[in-house]
Amino acid sequence: MPRATVLACALFATACAPAATMVPVIEAAPTAVLPTTVDAVSLGLDFRTPEARGFARLVQHADHLEIELIVEGAIPGEHDICVHEYGDCSDQDFMRAGVHYDPLTTDPDDTGYHTGDIGILRVASDGRGELKIDKTDLTLAEVVGRAVIMHAEADHGHDHSNQGAGFRTACGSVQPGDTSRLAEVERELMDLRHYVQRLGTTMATAHSH
Repeated sequence: MPRATVLACALFATACAPAATMVPVIEAAPTAVLPTTVDAVSLGLDFRTPEARGFARLVQHADHLEIELIVEGAIPGEHDICVHEYGDCSDQDFMRAGVHYDPLTTDPDDTGYHTGDIGILRVASDGRGELKIDKTDLTLAEVVGRAVIMHAEADHGHDHSNQGAGFRTACGSVQPGDTSRLAEVERELMDLRHYVQRLGTTMATAHSH
């Protein structure tokens, strides 16, 4: 082989090597886009009675879930508040929300504590009630897509199907997004209205003396 040809092959090995077999390129599957993580959700409560209104706010902290409820125009007394399985409040009795949320048991006769049990909301004679509680055994990620239910009575050893706490008087679906922001604004307006009412009562009382 002439010397020039040898040098050419040495410098450009691919030009003199046998043609390589083409291997098809397999593209990697696209990475799944996870839903945006939320750390706070506000929601309105649908009541059986049109004169009642209420809102709930859930805020995820590092070591606990902060839950706050405010209602007005509600029936005075003690009411059980708990998370139910499904975020469906579309029927009149709110039965589509399922039973109390508890990943540890599905026994309908279980009368013990459930993970979804939040606490007792005490409504005063003027129809307003507030509840604020921290839950260390529940996360916002677990609650999103479920429902917050207000029962007609207090929790007195109700079973997993919750009949012991009375009928369901209010229901709110926990969903992040635009409805959450709107619920937060409406909750703040309700707080402001209540403050103005209290201020007016205080001023009226002061002028009467």
